[in-house]
Amino acid sequence: MSCPEYIKSILDEHSDYEWIEKDDCLDLTGSPYDQKNQIDWWKQNVKIRAAFKRIEHELKKMYKAENKISVRLVSWTRIAKLAACDRNTLRHPKRYHWTNKHRERLLHRITELSDNCLEYEREESKLTSIEAQTLQLQLEKSRNEVARWVYQFKDMEHELKKYKRLANMRGKTIERLTKLLTEMSVKNSKGDNSAESNRGNKLIHFPSEEDKST
Repeated sequence: MSCPEYIKSILDEHSDYEWIEKDDCLDLTGSPYDQKNQIDWWKQNVKIRAAFKRIEHELKKMYKAENKISVRLVSWTRIAKLAACDRNTLRHPKRYHWTNKHRERLLHRITELSDNCLEYEREESKLTSIEAQTLQLQLEKSRNEVARWVYQFKDMEHELKKYKRLANMRGKTIERLTKLLTEMSVKNSKGDNSAESNRGNKLIHFPSEEDKST
């Protein structure tokens, strides 16, 4: 596919942008988002190419100034930072063939400019080690975070079980007291009825004539 018209209109406004068909052209599917996806993909490629150009310019400037050149200059992390993306974006399967080619070319240029190739190898090894250590620290941090949440969950689970036991005990106590109050109420009610019955059955004695005479 040749350069789309909506891309050409952007190119007309930005003379420093470029369209490289084999790298920038996406396989469109007829989706309503095709145009947006194509523009986003291309603009990200523009940023990545600009990052490589900037690094190349820095290499020339450092060489002229006779400054020591480190391979950290072309680490994936630094390229990603300059291109405002992450390393996975740089190493996307549809993008890696050319991003890696650009990086390898710059690494080769560094070896040409470096007086000591052993220094380059040590730097490359050190860079790989630093990236590995960074990833290891991130992994340890994630593991510690997970462990912390697990411990908190277990503590909360223990507290919940304790509250359930207390609630169950209080429930049984309330049930026992309710039963006792009911029994006492029934007992008192029977006592009141018995007393009332005794008052009703009591005989009233009137004195007879004999009693009066005595």
